[in-house]
Amino acid sequence: MPDHSKLRFDFLSLWDETEKIFHQNRHDPRLVFAAGHHSLTRQACIDLAGSGPSRYDGSTIWTRATTWKVPLIQVFALCPRPPLNLATEAFVMVHLLGDPIDTVQNLLLKISLCQKRVNKWKKRLENLGVPIVIRDESRMDDLAVTRAKQQIEECRWKSLALVTDAYDEWGQAEEQVEVMQLVSYMS
Repeated sequence: MPDHSKLRFDFLSLWDETEKIFHQNRHDPRLVFAAGHHSLTRQACIDLAGSGPSRYDGSTIWTRATTWKVPLIQVFALCPRPPLNLATEAFVMVHLLGDPIDTVQNLLLKISLCQKRVNKWKKRLENLGVPIVIRDESRMDDLAVTRAKQQIEECRWKSLALVTDAYDEWGQAEEQVEVMQLVSYMS
């Protein structure tokens, strides 16, 4: 039996102890079965790891900081973002560093949703076949006209995707999409 006073809240040691208890007696009262998994009861955790808080050792803090926080600071510093005041920048940084997994997950979800909207609007505009009119086309060569038309086409779907995404911040993206689709049918 390991020295339980030194286990504190070490997940691996607690899991090893849980496995040992489970393999010795599946019906041990120190175990709880939920959702097809076994885990320790609260009292068993206190008995094994102690009830008070424990301090992290310096190497654990350093490892976590260099593994998670420093790379996130670098990514955050390199990412383009709107100019914000110092207090807002500090809040964003603390929020990102305070819950990096959830924050990054939400950012990836947002990017994914925005990409889906971009693809949807591209397809929609292609299906509508709205002509692109360029002023003073006669003064431009063919390459310049082609580039201008591509830029206008990109500007259309990018603008629609950004507007839809902005409405999504308020939870009204689907209603806005319906309105924009109706407007596009009318024009």
